[in-house]
This record gives sequence, structure tokens and C-alpha cells, in this order.
Amino acid sequence: MIKQIVKYEESKDAIVTIAIGEPYLSEWEKYAKKSWILYCKKNKINLFVIIEDLISRDDSKWKKATWQKLLIGDALQVNNYNIINVCYMDTDIIISPQARNIFNFYNNNKYGLVSKIENLPFCLNNILKKVAFLRNLYYDPTYPLDSSLFMTPRQIYNFSKLPPMENYACAGVILFNVEKHSDQMKNWFFKYDRNTISITEGDQTHVNWEIQNTNNVCWLAYEFQALWLYEMAEKYPYLYNMKKIKKNQIVDAIRACLMNVDFLHFAGSWHESDMWLHKQIVSDPFVKLSENFETYKKIPVYGKPKGKIVPQKKM
Repeated sequence: MIKQIVKYEESKDAIVTIAIGEPYLSEWEKYAKKSWILYCKKNKINLFVIIEDLISRDDSKWKKATWQKLLIGDALQVNNYNIINVCYMDTDIIISPQARNIFNFYNNNKYGLVSKIENLPFCLNNILKKVAFLRNLYYDPTYPLDSSLFMTPRQIYNFSKLPPMENYACAGVILFNVEKHSDQMKNWFFKYDRNTISITEGDQTHVNWEIQNTNNVCWLAYEFQALWLYEMAEKYPYLYNMKKIKKNQIVDAIRACLMNVDFLHFAGSWHESDMWLHKQIVSDPFVKLSENFETYKKIPVYGKPKGKIVPQKKM
């Protein structure tokens, strides 16, 4: 079942997510949906959520929901939704109130991906070492300091017995054109069975390989899928000490991060990935603050001296 949340007849762009079963649907509705609706209304983008399997579980080719992103274009066509361009997004993404319209940066002759290893605003190896060290120190002393966390793209593809590619995207954000790409994506879905081997135990490696093998990829800026795992290790490492942090510290850090990125993805299965589960993150005051800052950014400044200005009172 496809449910339309935001509708604009004049728009042919859509964001689509898959939230089949608990806790995916309830968590998305409680913690992320508000930010998505604000974004879609601001940019006049359609919004859909898929809440039932797009293929029968009795079908021998059935695979879990993450794989079913490959069937979205076909499902939109079958259900007569007049959509041209789709941005698929995982449910555990919060959209900044200041986020830019992602479709303005997308070439719809190509697939759109965001690399998780190239064009990053920091050193990837240093980030991953911070993650391993801090998880070992604060989360679990048995967490290995050398593991698959450090696998190169070549090693990841080799694990799944696929020819190597030099780049690797997080499959939580994928853009495609319904008419040009839906049949190809559908074929990829049926190409693999549910026992396909992957280091992520999901679709990510194979979807990466198939899309990049087309040599037809539009690589979007990191800010369109900033990874909280990276952001937290680089900017807010104190949050790893969960015995000493409070909920408001997590909320404030995430809000600070949202002031600098468009989409913030809480991918993964460790404690960092649950930090988006706070309703206060996209509060009305934060949205208002973001809107005010966005307005201010558009005002020209000229650097005219105003004389010495000091605080009127101490904090």
C-alpha cells in the first residue's frame, strides 16, 4: 500500500520512503515525519510512504523492505501516480528546516547517490578510528579496534563476489527518474534472491554495484546525506560517554548539526543510530530559529563599523 502524505498536482517530484511494520512506521511518524512534511511543503514536493510489501511474501523473489526500494518506480506507475523524479529516503533521516531542494541538484538522466567515502568534509580514516576507539572505550570493551568498519570499497564488493568499484554510497538516499530507470531497477530486484551475501546483510552493496555499473551516476554533495556516525565522532565525541550525558545534550548536538547539513541520516545498529528518537529535535522553536537564520543569510552585509560593542550584562 502506498500512502500519499503531501500532494502537489503541479509537481512531478516526490520523496518516497518505505516503512513496513513496527517499529519503522511508528518511529518515522513520531520522530522524522514532521521534518519531512515541512521540507516537502516548503519546496512543493510530493511525499509518499509505503506501508505494505510491494511483492508478496509468498513470492520466491521476496526480499525485505530495504530491497523493495528497487520496486518503487514500478509501483508508482502501476498505481497511476504522475511522478517523474523520485528521491528514495530511509526512514531514519531527519531533514533540516534549512535544507535545499535536492531535485535542484539532480540530473534526472542519471541515478543520484551520495558517497560515504569521497568528498567528505573530514578525513574518513580518522573518523572511523574515533568511532572504533570510542565504542570500545564507552560502549563495549569487546568492540574490535580493527573490523569490517575499515573495509575499503574493493574489499566490500569482493566480500559479495562482485567486481570492484572505487566508490561506495549509503543506499539511504537514491534519486532516479521513473520513466528512465524503473524497469532497470525492477530487473535488479528480481536478479537476486533473499539469501544474497552482503556485509550489510541488505541491499546496499548490490544496489551500489548495479547503479555504478551503469556509469550513469550523479554524485550529490555529502550534506544531502550527512551520516550522524561521522558527525558525532568528529564534532560531538563527548556523546559517547552515555553515563554522563543528558537527553538535552543529544538534542542540542543534533540541532547544531542540522544547521550545517540538509539530510542527517542515523544509519547503523549501534547506540549512535538511536539518537534521533527524540521528538524535541524538530520543535517549533527550533524550526522558527532555523527559518529566521535562513532569512538572515539572504540579507547582504557591508561590514560598516558600528563602534565598540560589548555585552550589556554578564551571562
